[in-house]
Amino acid sequence: FNGLLKPTRGRVLVGGLGDREGSPLLRDTAGLTVGQLAQTVGYVFQNPDHQIFCATTREELAFGPRNLGLPEAEVRRRVEEALARFDLE
Repeated sequence: FNGLLKPTRGRVLVGGLGDREGSPLLRDTAGLTVGQLAQTVGYVFQNPDHQIFCATTREELAFGPRNLGLPEAEVRRRVEEALARFDLE
């Protein structure tokens, strides 16, 4: 979904855009709080040289779960799952 959510003044808008026709593609988000939605939204730069926080993809993938305060074992599990899902090493 390249370019699906465009930053607006440095922020990505999640919800709050008013009613739209149709339904969510991946799952029903009705009734979720902004905080719950924020845990499911990510941002990937088109140019890998412009990473947000870390020097490697593995470290970058770990940033979000660590920022949520997840245990390190869960962080590692999620990183490995994401790498495998997209056939990355």
